[in-house]
Amino acid sequence: MRNCCLLALILTLCSQPTLQAQLAAFPGAEGVAKNITGGRGGDVYKVTNLNDSGAGSLRFGIQNAPTSGRTIVFDVAGTINLASSLDFNGKDNITVAGQTAPGGGITLSGYRLRINPLFNGNNIVDPISNVVVQFLRVRPGEASVNADGVWVQTANGVIVDHVTTSWSVDESISVTHDSDNVTVQWSTMTQGLLSHSYGSPLNGGTYTYAHNLYAHNRSRNPRLQQSQDMIMELDFVNNVIYNPGDRFAYGGNEYSVNWVGNYGIRGPETGDTNHAFARDTDTESSFYVEGNLMDNNTDGLINGVVPVLEGDSHEAAMFRVGASYTLLGSRIPIPEASVTTAQQAYVQVLSRVGATNFRDAHDRDMIRDVINQQPGHISSESEWGSLPSLPTGTPAADSNNDGVPDTWALATYGDASTPLNTTYATSGYTYLEEYIHSLTPNAYMPTNTQSHTVLTGYGLGGDAQVNENGGTSATSSGDGTGSTLNALWDGASGTKNQAIVLKFDLSEIVPGSVNEAVLELTAAEAITGTHTFKVYGLEHDGNDWDWDESLVEFADAPGLVFDGNSRTLGIDPRYTADGEPAEKDNFPLDTPGLFSLGEFSISSMVAGETASFDGLNLAVMLNLAAYFEDTPQAGLVTLILEQTNATGTNDATFFSHEGDSLLAPRLVVDATLASPPATANADFDGDGEVDGRDFLIWQRGFGNAGSLATGDANNDGTVDGVDLGIWQTQYNNAGLLATAEAVPEPAGLVLLLGTLVMFCRPSSQLNEIKEPVRDRL
Repeated sequence: MRNCCLLALILTLCSQPTLQAQLAAFPGAEGVAKNITGGRGGDVYKVTNLNDSGAGSLRFGIQNAPTSGRTIVFDVAGTINLASSLDFNGKDNITVAGQTAPGGGITLSGYRLRINPLFNGNNIVDPISNVVVQFLRVRPGEASVNADGVWVQTANGVIVDHVTTSWSVDESISVTHDSDNVTVQWSTMTQGLLSHSYGSPLNGGTYTYAHNLYAHNRSRNPRLQQSQDMIMELDFVNNVIYNPGDRFAYGGNEYSVNWVGNYGIRGPETGDTNHAFARDTDTESSFYVEGNLMDNNTDGLINGVVPVLEGDSHEAAMFRVGASYTLLGSRIPIPEASVTTAQQAYVQVLSRVGATNFRDAHDRDMIRDVINQQPGHISSESEWGSLPSLPTGTPAADSNNDGVPDTWALATYGDASTPLNTTYATSGYTYLEEYIHSLTPNAYMPTNTQSHTVLTGYGLGGDAQVNENGGTSATSSGDGTGSTLNALWDGASGTKNQAIVLKFDLSEIVPGSVNEAVLELTAAEAITGTHTFKVYGLEHDGNDWDWDESLVEFADAPGLVFDGNSRTLGIDPRYTADGEPAEKDNFPLDTPGLFSLGEFSISSMVAGETASFDGLNLAVMLNLAAYFEDTPQAGLVTLILEQTNATGTNDATFFSHEGDSLLAPRLVVDATLASPPATANADFDGDGEVDGRDFLIWQRGFGNAGSLATGDANNDGTVDGVDLGIWQTQYNNAGLLATAEAVPEPAGLVLLLGTLVMFCRPSSQLNEIKEPVRDRL
């Protein structure tokens, strides 16, 4: 039976005019074009081939769209090689839903995508409005003639969302020529080809640019200017700008701008004129400036500072000294994009930007370049490599060609014969739109997050100490089953080095939902002096991602080089003391397969004290695991700790999960919890509550074969860290939680676990603890 009755359908249809006026174009749409409708309620066109033109092509679907509206979906995946500009030519009321493509999605290559009116010379024959374009890659390449990636020209009411652009010959995503009400969000503008290599020229009406990534462009990140007939208003919010060439952003003429929560990062190819915004003329323009950060020190770390209002070259400053502008006291009153801190913008943009329905090799490379602060300016795409190939996938059966697969229609609506492109759900969206929205659950910032702890002893996690014993001729060894993890620094040219490798299983959280992350390690014995550690993450397609803690040695550990010298991995910045490159071509050296996540230092610690590393890149790396769906690596992340300096003793020792299951290395994340398995039950004593008594049962049974009565919550025959994680999730819930959603961990859990840790520990360890453990479990 269909899950909407006749009365509900009538009420829904009657309310459509009101709903449409208030409804976002899609969940996550923001800014000045938030409430456009695109192709909602119109017909469905399926792209069935990768041809440049002709029936079944994307070009044909756009050129022949009816005025009543069209949603374009894809039955194919791969690269469409354009022979000329792919123009809308006045075809409006269209949604291009790139996320519906199977496999690796769609790339447009060879020319631009232009959202434009139909012209007769300079005269507009047919204007254009109400267009949504999502989840495409556009890479024109050097063979195209002066081509942008995406050009919104003289258009009104357009959203460009999660679009990847790169290798443009002119600009990446431009909005010009008296356009109005245009939102560009969650998109990339990267690696434009020299000599132009520009990001975005903007002129015209009212625009929103939010949550975008500019990287490896020479300039115009963006460039603002007044158009012929309109003074532009721009909401420029939570964008990340990395490694511009001669300038970050600049502009002349008159305009009004909200510059809020953006993060600018100087790279190895950034020139001397690197203010956040450079004014070209003395014409008055208005700015509201708040919450921005700039990282100008090129030290390989993400450590931006609040820019001063006016400054000289190389100084973190919003404007150059003596620039002409009017500083506003409040945000320009145009429809606002949501705002986070600049730090959160960095995490969320790198985690979610671009065509994330499938991040191909180039998309991933651009993200790792920002994390590792690598160079990337090129004159030809061949300098990077060949265009990434995309898996084709298989389209799902859709018997009535309404764009909704039969299986989804049956499960959600109740039958597969009703045309769901014209059938509205109670949300106000059509069921076709509901299906499209379901394809990218992690595309936008999560809202239902909570603090949660993942230990190396959970699931497929692991931890090990690996040893380089006396250089390349000596024995490489490892210990993944000992009670402690030891990191040793043997001096700048030492041959006896020890590193710590950690593997975390993220299956307890929704992939890609991390807002913040902290790595914590607890000292197993006293540590004297000061110690500095660099933290690295293994890329998910890096070598030896599947290392086994009981077998791993230094010589085969992921990311390590058995070379008889300290500093065996990492990013070599090759900068002089003042932070400037010694020579223009003296770029940082990259270590393939690794993310450089940052560094932390500790001073003397007593046993039981906790050291922590809080890095923006750590949160990004955990989210990148979401883009390896259905692969063995999915949900597994490896971190590597290398000590690079020390005073006092040269080693530092921390608990492993074998040494203390609760004080093992751990990630404390703010993320969305995944629902526990339907059969999971941590009510070990059967009293109808999951409480401290159940924890004691788990603690006594840990490491043994078991049953529900002895602490086996998931009924796999073993009492282990997985069962502890289920107990954590279900703690303080009444009764059997077979179908419950994960709930926030109560504040009382912190006190309870801290107490239980003390009482469950052997008395010999209790005597060693000098200060309370900072327990965030």
